[in-house]
Order: sequence, then structure tokens, then C-alpha cells
Amino acid sequence: MNSLADFFQKLLDHVSALIPVKIIFAWQRGVRTRFGVIDKDGDRTSSNGVRGTGVHFYWPIIGTLTCWECNLEVFETAPQRVGDQTFSLLVQCKIDDLSLYFKNVQDELKEAVGDTVRAAASEIALISPELDTNWAEVVRKLAHTRMRGWGVDIKRVSIATATRTPALHLISAPRGNPLAEDS
Repeated sequence: MNSLADFFQKLLDHVSALIPVKIIFAWQRGVRTRFGVIDKDGDRTSSNGVRGTGVHFYWPIIGTLTCWECNLEVFETAPQRVGDQTFSLLVQCKIDDLSLYFKNVQDELKEAVGDTVRAAASEIALISPELDTNWAEVVRKLAHTRMRGWGVDIKRVSIATATRTPALHLISAPRGNPLAEDS
């Protein structure tokens, strides 16, 4: 039963790829390409080739119309450990310039931004081990600087969870069995 549903889904995907009409909703923006290059000509397009809300046409064999949601994305990064601290971050970001994002990233927004923010957080945590609100702002600025030219704006970074694991200190025990009773 599952294989039949998979077959029809694949068939529908291939047939819909040949239909030269795509609807871009209010929360989306689109980029139309011809031969892999952003098409800046045509109706309802800005100077950078981004299509806005509406019905758009394209040539299915020589071009594509790719849509992205341009809402504010909020997500939590995976927990990471630096030194004796384990923390995760809450990130708010948005695709600011879709043509730059299309040219330079074309990846899942959460993955691209999350990896960059985690790398910046690791670097800052090694320099400044105290986690506070200023620390999160420094991480945001560093990640934002590294992502310049990506078309993504990081609105806010905050600490979602933070724990400190005390270092394990081994104490040398006296020789012999410390649990043995004195006789």
C-alpha cells in the first residue's frame, strides 16, 4: 500500500514540474531562473529578480520558479558543550534579500544559520566563559558579520538553556583500603 502511494506521489511531482504556473503566497517570495541564472526580466519582479505574491509563469524545461518562506524563523540550536558549560541558543532570523540567499546559500535556513551561530558561540565561550545577555549579543554580532552577503538577517540570539558541569577532581586516597576497620 505504501509503495503505491509513493508511486503516485512521485508521478504527481513529475507531472506538476511540467505545469508552468506557480502561486506565490503572501508569506513567500520566489526566484525564477532560466538556465540556472536568476531571470530579472518579466512581470511583477523587482530589480534583483525576486517575485512577489501572485500567479507566476515560467518555462518548465529551461527554467524553474523556487519559493521560500520569508517569515521570521525562531528555532533553538542543538545543545553544545564548551569547557564546563552546556548551552543551547534561541535564534530569530529572517531572509532579508532573497536573491543573495539564492546565489550564496540555497540551503535550509535553520541549518545554515544554526551552524554559523553555534560556531560563533563556541568561539566566544572560549574567550568569555560567563554566559549573560551581553554574551548572547556578541554571538549575534559575530554570526551576523560572518553571514554578511548571505541575505539573512539575525534579529536576536538569546540563551535558551545553560548548565555548568563542575569539573571532576580526583583526590588521592591514602594507601591501603580506606574502608577497612582499624583493629
